Amino acid sequence: MATMKVAILGASYGGLYLLADFGRLGLQPTICDTNPERLKALEAQGGVEVVGEGLARFAHLTTDPVDAAKGAELVIVCTGGRGQEAAATTLAPHLKDGQIILLISGNTGGSLVVRRALDQAGCTARVLLAEMDNYPSAYWLRAPAKVEFITSKKWLQVATLPSQDIDKVLPVLSSLIPGVVPASSIFATGLCNMNAVLHVANCAVNAGMIDRGDRHLFYGEGVTPIVERMYGLVSDECRAIGRELGVEVPTLARWYEKCYGISSTSLVDMFKTLSSAPDGPYQPTRSPVSFESGYLAEDVPCGLVPISALGAAVGVATPTIDLLIAFVAMITANAYEKDYRDAARMGISGQSAAGLRALAERGFH
Repeated sequence: MATMKVAILGASYGGLYLLADFGRLGLQPTICDTNPERLKALEAQGGVEVVGEGLARFAHLTTDPVDAAKGAELVIVCTGGRGQEAAATTLAPHLKDGQIILLISGNTGGSLVVRRALDQAGCTARVLLAEMDNYPSAYWLRAPAKVEFITSKKWLQVATLPSQDIDKVLPVLSSLIPGVVPASSIFATGLCNMNAVLHVANCAVNAGMIDRGDRHLFYGEGVTPIVERMYGLVSDECRAIGRELGVEVPTLARWYEKCYGISSTSLVDMFKTLSSAPDGPYQPTRSPVSFESGYLAEDVPCGLVPISALGAAVGVATPTIDLLIAFVAMITANAYEKDYRDAARMGISGQSAAGLRALAERGFH
């Protein structure tokens, strides 16, 4: 395991936290970010400091994704949804047979847009394309390259496109990331996009506080009974789409029980616990400072928009999701429309539920 060659593309929070996770395994990945500023603190100390555990080291730092991916058995794309297509386009001519490309997270439709980008950019290698529905661990970020572990999820879905490739990918990922379980298809992971479910509705209901710069606890204080109701409506729409696509999407309560072993009849109370308990993953999570946050800039175009598109394809109405998309478009003057993962961008225009299920199983080819 410690000799596996892994590349992490993206050195923001997600990439740092993965480096810390892999440090426990003695694994030293290559870290890449096209923004050299994000690499300075890592370079200065040779890795990320994990409080109470020591230094999680990297093997190599680079600003060149092609350099990072060269010879890697596993390439983890942590760029955020809006950077996934660009990363795929850059890597496409240089990838080799058997390399695993893992999107963390795949948002919704990540594997679809990445597969299309690879094909359009001339990728001829037989790569294995996978996506995970969330990041494994939560940390406090104490300094630019210093983190403190909080907790890890006990349940993380991973899917491949096509779904039949899961048996080739799962053993590799299971050796690195505890809690990984196979999902039936990319629609199981994509409709379990908890960032899209949780972030946008919360921001919309609390828009006034965000607009005036109130840095409240995003979940511990931001989840009110109205937000809880919005969460339920969005989740119900995702679950209804999932039923048409033959996948089971857990309720929010069930998802948290699977991931963190917590159960409560009240989401408001549950989020207070998750924001205050010593192992609560949301202790560090404050409300965004503006509407330019990834909570909207990422989770609307790469989350709610493709979920709505899937709903339209399978004949499931998504009034709550569509309302949130329209509200964010209004308050941001359509700032994120250019990144919308609509049906055309995902390559699913004109598809029915049966066609989408076949696509997930067999891929585009």
